[in-house]
Amino acid sequence: MRPVVPLVALGAGVGLAAMLGVTQAAKSCTSSKGQIPAAVIARLTAVAYQWAAREGDSSPQSVLAVRTTRAAALHLADPADMIPGSSHTPVYLVVERGHFHPTGIAGIPRSATNLELILSAKKLEVLDYGVGRGSKHRPTVTLVMLQRLGPVSQLAG
Repeated sequence: MRPVVPLVALGAGVGLAAMLGVTQAAKSCTSSKGQIPAAVIARLTAVAYQWAAREGDSSPQSVLAVRTTRAAALHLADPADMIPGSSHTPVYLVVERGHFHPTGIAGIPRSATNLELILSAKKLEVLDYGVGRGSKHRPTVTLVMLQRLGPVSQLAG
């Protein structure tokens, strides 16, 4: 099993979900390429909220998810982070915005605004995660950037 690799924080732009046409989880019924299957939404939501609570915010402001590849998810969050062969690994990239107090990552500020999870599409196991505020050396990921990966679903608790 691969170790969990911390990612960078995603930017504040993900909070604009409602204004920019994010698909509601209930409308995610089709299985078109990139679309999150409706049968997965409840399980994905449960994992996202479990991790949010673990990291200090049991009620995040927004929780967005997109189906993509592990390589694309990593590239979006940290262009320097590469895992060979990951371009063929289907995953869900979950971006949560809230007030997190990281428990498992050294060097993260006491209060962070973002939690990102990369989960395997097959078993919904967390492959990579990150908590933080972002930095000048890494891109601020916006909702528009998430939408380039595929249809974005807003997960509801």
